[in-house]
Amino acid sequence: MVTILITGPECSGKTTLAHSLTQRLDGLMVIEAAREYLEEKGTYKEADLLKIAKLQKDSEVKARSTDPDFLLVDTGMLVLSIWSKEKYARVDPWIESQLSGTEYDVVLLCRPDLPWEYDPQRENPTDRERLLDMYIEKLGSLERSYKIIEGTGSERLEMAIDYLKQKGHIT
Repeated sequence: MVTILITGPECSGKTTLAHSLTQRLDGLMVIEAAREYLEEKGTYKEADLLKIAKLQKDSEVKARSTDPDFLLVDTGMLVLSIWSKEKYARVDPWIESQLSGTEYDVVLLCRPDLPWEYDPQRENPTDRERLLDMYIEKLGSLERSYKIIEGTGSERLEMAIDYLKQKGHIT
């Protein structure tokens, strides 16, 4: 099984890329738990981030148990860690332990070079590049390699496919 985390700031094309790669690779996708949680609940508080993180982890564990050839994780624990730090100036230790303890074969970090689109769940249209820097810093502190994905939808998909070929995960 090849595990692929697709992460990055809000409105950076994570879900679109995850869907495209899932189709292209005939893989299994773990959807972003926060989206479903917030659609049901509407608003959130700091304690909700831990609930969302546990839902995300449970979904990923369940998906991993099916042993697909390709497992694509849309968003993942890294987004929850970055957002908690950004919004509440701290991160729950459980989220941090899951983040440092979960390995992926490939991490695709989406650059927020797409136009920001309004969504009631999005909160930060103005400084997404600064948030991208936070992702880069966090991935560095975790000693994780990653590929920045940028450009249009088709360019992003081809960039991701080329990287997977380069890493030897597909031919």
